[in-house]
Amino acid sequence: MKTKPPSNAVTLTVNGRIHGGWTAASIETALTSLSNAFTIEVTDGNPAKLDFAIARGDACSLAIGGTTLLTGWVDDVEIAYDGQSHGITIRGRDKTGDLVDCSALMTGTGRWDRTSVMAIAKDLLAPYGITVSSTTPDTGKVMDSHAIQMGESVWECLDRALRQYGVMAMADGNGNLVLTRPGDAGARAELRLGGTILAGQAQYSGRETFRDYYVLGQFPGSGDAYADPRVTTMASAQASDPNVKRYRPLIVFTEANTADMSFLPTRAAWEAAVRSGRGETFSVTVAGWRDSGGNLYAPNTLVRIEDDFLRVHETLLVSGVRLELGEGGQLAHLTLGRKEAFLPAPVTELPPYDPATGRTAGGAP
Repeated sequence: MKTKPPSNAVTLTVNGRIHGGWTAASIETALTSLSNAFTIEVTDGNPAKLDFAIARGDACSLAIGGTTLLTGWVDDVEIAYDGQSHGITIRGRDKTGDLVDCSALMTGTGRWDRTSVMAIAKDLLAPYGITVSSTTPDTGKVMDSHAIQMGESVWECLDRALRQYGVMAMADGNGNLVLTRPGDAGARAELRLGGTILAGQAQYSGRETFRDYYVLGQFPGSGDAYADPRVTTMASAQASDPNVKRYRPLIVFTEANTADMSFLPTRAAWEAAVRSGRGETFSVTVAGWRDSGGNLYAPNTLVRIEDDFLRVHETLLVSGVRLELGEGGQLAHLTLGRKEAFLPAPVTELPPYDPATGRTAGGAP
């Protein structure tokens, strides 16, 4: 018996009513944007068919084939017409979009002492009805001190805390937040030039990479604080990128205002790894929204890419996905990079590209 392929129908549920039949759609998910987003359109010559009671600010959820990708709010509703057609465009984002837009308010002291990153996240997200979960024990580590900076957004305040431990945050599709490590969603597909890849682009850049990174931290110490060797008025940590062959130093001042500077080596490794990893980025377009296993392409998954023209033969992390429906049918635009771009680990020297073996700057074939 032949297995029925999964449905790719795009549906938007608003006020208990399911809407479909979209003539164009774009759904974006990424590790770096915190909030998933969508733009959907419908155009018809008969305005009576465009009876959509959808307003800005409405709660909504978007799904593909019954798989929910986004739970949040309608941001924009645009209505347009001419002599031949009428159309409606709707844009929206996850509930986590409010964390990017809204300011962090200093309720109470606006400060946390001897508090875990997870507890800080829960406090910041509670007013928005957003829950937070974690796939890594690092979010249970206690920070000596963390405080809201005047005028910063909720996400900026939380991100400063997460950065100290190399943890990233992403929307879970159900309107909540997950604190995680790169690649936790597992391996999925293989992409190959001459096969699934329709178009590709690679960028190798050294503009934002440095040979040596120095992360500095300081605090106003006093009293018995100096009895602890980890506590000092000035502390530093250093990390290097062996792939940068010339003298290029960078000093980074840590965002944390804490007496315990034991996290500085992790912070230095994160700075070096992120800059090194993001110096190599790849973008590919493939037909369809699902991989060979029937799964929707999604961020934080690993894919194998084989592409002689882009000079890449390795397993990469999917950092961004844009699923597009338009005149070209269903296309998936994937942003790929090395997993190390999100890990606070020492940077290793990468082998040069060798056309004979296919070995690339990202590892073995």
